[in-house]
Amino acid sequence: MENERIGRENRNNYWPSIHAKPAESGTASILLFADEFTNYNDVEVGKKAILLIEHLGYTVVLPNHPESGRTYLSKGLVDEAKKLAIQNVTLFKDLITDETP
Repeated sequence: MENERIGRENRNNYWPSIHAKPAESGTASILLFADEFTNYNDVEVGKKAILLIEHLGYTVVLPNHPESGRTYLSKGLVDEAKKLAIQNVTLFKDLITDETP
């Protein structure tokens, strides 16, 4: 059944399988915020994004973070989504720089 695949593949198990090479010294890094949809529902989109970014010569970093709040927004729960957005902005504000977009 097609639905049996949902939830089986996620960033935790596809990242090692597609990450082709270790970062080269001096290679610029990009932080990729993979939300819960990319991690579980649209896994192929996440894979292709990683491969494209690496093909462009960057090292992809998939940082751990709270959920995005996107599911809350889809249900109209704006206050809950806002709390998660604030958590994520606080988490990433010092990590995102000109050298690490």
